[in-house]
Amino acid sequence: YGAFMATKHLVEQGHRRIAFLRPLLKNPIHRGRSLDVVEDERLKGYRIAMLDAGLAVNVREFEHRPDAVQEMLVQLCGRRPAPTGLVCPSDGTAALIAGELLKLGYHIPEDVSLTGFGATSKSFAKDQQFTTVSCDYAGMGRMGAELIVEALEHAQVRPRREILLVQLEAHDSVAAPLAGELAAAGAKVF
Repeated sequence: YGAFMATKHLVEQGHRRIAFLRPLLKNPIHRGRSLDVVEDERLKGYRIAMLDAGLAVNVREFEHRPDAVQEMLVQLCGRRPAPTGLVCPSDGTAALIAGELLKLGYHIPEDVSLTGFGATSKSFAKDQQFTTVSCDYAGMGRMGAELIVEALEHAQVRPRREILLVQLEAHDSVAAPLAGELAAAGAKVF
């Protein structure tokens, strides 16, 4: 639900071209993509928000190396029309993306808006925080402890899915797209 909220926030700010940037995680056991259930849920939230708004889904995967990130961003942002909003599945990914965007000469949020996930207090510039989704870490800890106790007390514990509350924290990395970008996206500019 958190990535849905972050994407919806970008849509509400006027963004119409929003990409989800996903690091390609390698599993040492096999050569394919590792199974990251949490990240998959965040991708679903992004997709639902985009489809709900009637917008095209744009998912980009990249290897978690600065040169690979820069190459992906040059290709993505070099397209016309380029995305004006980027959704990242973690604050760490958002920090990596922001660093490479700044090296390429982009300004956040003037040229491109960016969201993270996790509320880890990461900043992309002096005194500028990411717009992010905060998690209930205390609730996560309590739930984890309860699951451990349950596992110790019972021979068999059935797997279950737990969903914790999240909250959008709007900060400095998101702004409305520039008027020219809105016009290019077909939005009415006043």
